[in-house]
Amino acid sequence: MIEEESKINVIIAKEPDKAIINGCGKLLDNPKLLNLIKVVSK
Repeated sequence: MIEEESKINVIIAKEPDKAIINGCGKLLDNPKLLNLIKVVSK
């Protein structure tokens, strides 16, 4: 359902906590990728 609505490929991680940590690590290692991220707070 999320994939259909957002048109973004979705993969269900076996270990979600580690997936988030690994993803954050990849962002911190790649400044160009980090610049593509926009953080919005309410």
